[in-house]
Amino acid sequence: MITINRRSYWLFPALILAQLIGCREDDILGDFKRGDYHIVVAGSYDGTADYIGSGSACEKTVADYRRLIEAHIAMLSDITRHDFPGPAPLRFEFKMALWDRIRNYLVLRYYAPLAHDTIYAGYQLFFVCEVERKGLVRIYSSEVPLE
Repeated sequence: MITINRRSYWLFPALILAQLIGCREDDILGDFKRGDYHIVVAGSYDGTADYIGSGSACEKTVADYRRLIEAHIAMLSDITRHDFPGPAPLRFEFKMALWDRIRNYLVLRYYAPLAHDTIYAGYQLFFVCEVERKGLVRIYSSEVPLE
C-alpha cells in the first residue's frame, strides 16, 4: 500500500501530468523511433484545407505540435528517405499551418530545399493531426518539382 502524506499531495498530480505529456510525445513520434512508418504515405495531402495565419484560434495547438516535431527535426529526413531513398540529410523548415474544416484536421507543412538539382526543388512533408484526439493521423511525403 502506498501512503501519501499531506505535504506530498501536489506531487501526485505533477507526476500524472508528466506521464501524460510523455505519452503524447511518444504517440506522435514513438513509431518512427522504433522504425515503424505505417502512417507515412508518398504523395501530397488529399484533403481541402485553408491557410491559418497568426492570431487564429488554433495558434496554441499549432505551437504545441511544432514543438514536438521540431524537437526531433532530424527525423524528418528519415521520414522522407522512407519513400525517397536518394536524398542526403535535408534541412526542413516549417512553412505553414492549414485547417481542414471537413475532416477537422490540422495540417502542418514542412519543406526542405534541394541545392543544385535539375528536376526537384525539394521535399515536403504534411503532418496531418487530429485535434480532438491529439494524435498524428498521417504524414504525406512528396517531391516538389522545379517550376
